[in-house]
Order: sequence, then structure tokens, then C-alpha cells
Amino acid sequence: MFKMSFLRTAFRVFVFCSVSQAALGGVIVEVGNASIAAGGTGFVDVWISSTGTDSLSSAAYEFKITGSATNGALEFSSSQLASEQGEPDYVFSPHIDPLNFFAARDTVDPTRLLGGDSIASPGPTAITLGTTKQLLARLELVHNSGSPLNAIGDQFTISLINTNPLTPSDPLYDPLADSSLFLDDNFTALSIAPLSFSGSGTISITSAAVPEPGTFAALGLAAFAGGVRHLRRRRTASAAQNTNEA
Repeated sequence: MFKMSFLRTAFRVFVFCSVSQAALGGVIVEVGNASIAAGGTGFVDVWISSTGTDSLSSAAYEFKITGSATNGALEFSSSQLASEQGEPDYVFSPHIDPLNFFAARDTVDPTRLLGGDSIASPGPTAITLGTTKQLLARLELVHNSGSPLNAIGDQFTISLINTNPLTPSDPLYDPLADSSLFLDDNFTALSIAPLSFSGSGTISITSAAVPEPGTFAALGLAAFAGGVRHLRRRRTASAAQNTNEA
């Protein structure tokens, strides 16, 4: 709860500090596609680039999962592993400060995730964004289903959102906290290309989660035991038949 409040406060600071908007290019955020086993876990990568050349010092983002939950619900995992920080193409990788990174699903809605990161401070100049895609986030996902076989083939989408999905009458509504912002080293908000919000990553639900190795061993042992019993029964029946014929 403390971290969620901290991020919401950070969003407010970003909004109030961003009194102007850079017009060099447009930030492009793209959610990748991924497949997750029904009833299992997985992740999807999110990429960032620019239509021109932009400097980036801070990122604050919000993602939303949509799709039918008839056969199972796709949610953000309650444990976000921060594995993106270990990838060489992570946008902040040259100047990481683990204390600046944050990613957590919403405490009320598990299909929403808030996150962000920034360069080490005090530190170097901002990261340069260009047309080459860099890793912005790795979102851990979990699929919950009471009937995994029925969920196979289901699809969900994950989108970057820039407006509060709640209405002003909702007690959780906060017009300043819920938005995605990318700032340069002067705390100026970068322009975000519209396709960042219109595009979505597709998550496909595939075959049921693969059993653990121990499960395979147990199944093999059961099959072997069943085979032995079947062979013994055949031998017993054959011996009895031979005795009767004699």
C-alpha cells in the first residue's frame, strides 16, 4: 500500500513539474504479443522508441488488461520480478538505480498495473531515444481458471492507458495519479505518439500448464505398475486355462 501511494505521489509530482511539453519527436510504446498456458504464468515485454530523437530520464506508466474472463481471468502477477533490469536492452540499463524502479498491480483491480523507473540520481544525462526499440518493462502475468481446457484459445489484450478508467463518482478516482508520463532531464513531458494508446499486445491462452517433473515421474510409475498388474493377470489366466485343458 505504501509503494502504491508513493507511485501515485510521484505521478502528481510529474504532472505538476511538467509545465511544458517537448516537441522533438513522439514516444512510441508497444506491448508485445505472448502465449501463456491455461492456468499458468508468463510475461510480456513492452518496448519504447521515438519517432524522432528524444531524451528520457523518467518513465511512469499504467497498463490495463482487457478480455473475456468467461473461462479464466488474466491478471498481473502480485509479484513483479523486475527482471527487465537485468536485460542489456533495458532502456535504463546504463544507469540503473534499483531504488527508482517500481512495478505493482493495483491493490483493487488486478488487471491494472502501475510502474516506473528513472536514471540514477545524481547521475548522467538522460537516455537517448530513437527509432531503435528498447525494453521499457517486462510484465509478469498469471492466468487463473477453474477449467483450463475450456480456456484454451482465449485471448486478452494489454494496453498502455493515459486516462483514468474510473469515473469521478468513484471513491478511488484520482485524475492526477492515473496517467502515463515520460520526462526528459528537465522534467519536461515528452509527446506520446497516439498509437501508443491505440495499439495493444495480444496474450493468447494455450494448452494447460505442463505438470512438474515429479508429476511426470508419478504418472510413469503408475503406468508401469498398471502394466505389471495387467501382465500378471494375463499369466494367471493363461496358467488356469492350461490346467483346465490338461
